[in-house]
This record gives sequence, structure tokens and C-alpha cells, in this order.
Amino acid sequence: MHSRWRRWVPRLAVSVLLPLLGTGLAQGSAQATVVPPGTVVDCAGITDIGWSRLYPDPAEGVLVFRGYDYTVVSTTRTFDVADSRIVYNDTDTTASGSFTATQSRTFAFTFSFGLQGPLVGKINASIGLSISLSYTTSVGVTATAPIPPHGALLGEYGVQAFDIVYHAQQFRMLIDERSGTQQRRCSAEQVIANQTAHAPTALEGWRVRNA
Repeated sequence: MHSRWRRWVPRLAVSVLLPLLGTGLAQGSAQATVVPPGTVVDCAGITDIGWSRLYPDPAEGVLVFRGYDYTVVSTTRTFDVADSRIVYNDTDTTASGSFTATQSRTFAFTFSFGLQGPLVGKINASIGLSISLSYTTSVGVTATAPIPPHGALLGEYGVQAFDIVYHAQQFRMLIDERSGTQQRRCSAEQVIANQTAHAPTALEGWRVRNA
């Protein structure tokens, strides 16, 4: 048996993290819930939206705020590769292959539109895990696996991650304080559809498969 290794350009590979990180695809989807633009909505029902003040509106005598509500449309489990090794078995018997991570990478949360805080909250709730805004993989972690006669195994070290598709719907809130009692009115506006995010997690380990 002999072993060789090569560095791979980190890429997304669809897989499931198992004790020895096997292969497979897992994904989920949710029915996107959007409100027709122009609809007046209950302000109390809009939470974790990240309101930002736009301007006082002289015509209405109120303050105007804008915020975005996020709906996760689909989640696809992927694998961010930090390091990889390929081990060959040139013998006529099953051999043990060993993989050790020697290089580290940092993977960051990226998204195409919106405010990070409210969006991360919606993603965490959707996947049932806490994503990492930034995660750096370890070095020196070793895994072993049996290699069949005259076979080869590819070991990839990295973290479980998710590719996300989401909608961002804009809402407007008008606050009237002229009467001494705060009056609020919220309305739905445009939908910025099919935005994307890539979210690494802290679930780190080896994925081993046939080469």
C-alpha cells in the first residue's frame, strides 16, 4: 500500500456528516410566505425584523421605518473542504488507511441581501442548528478506514455547511406620536426573491469515500 496526497481547491460537496463522514444529500424546503405588497399588517406580528429609520414624513407628521422579514425557501446540506488526502491499497488484502489534516481553512457566512442578525436567526430556526459566522478548521485530526484490495479512499476534512435560498420582504412602519400615544401602522412592500446564503457550522470532521 502506498499513499499520496494532493491539495484540492476548497469546494462545496453535497454530503452528510457522519461519524466518519459518509456521502449523501440532505435538503429541505418550506412554503414561502409573503404578504401582497400594500397590505396593512399588525405591527405586533412582525418580530426580529431589524427596523431602520428612514426619515420623518412631514406630510403625515410621523416617523417612517423600514425593515425586512426573511423566509427560508430551501436548505441544502453541503460540505466545505479544508484539506484532502487520497490513499491507495495496491495489495491483495484489505488494508487500513490513515488520514491526517495538516492544513486549516476559515469559512465565513456569506449572504446576498439583508441584515445579518435577523437573517441568521431565521436560518438557525430553519435548520435546527446554530451556524457559524466564521469558523476555522483544526489540524492534526486523524481518521482511519479500511481500504479494499487494489482500491482507494478519498478523505476530505472540513465542516458541514448549508446552502440557503430565502426571500426578503420589505415592510414599512409609520409611527405617529403627535397625540402623546404612540400609534403604529405597518404595511407590506416589495419582495426581494430568491436570495442566497452559504452558512458553515461548527460540525467538523473527516468525510471518507471511495476514490
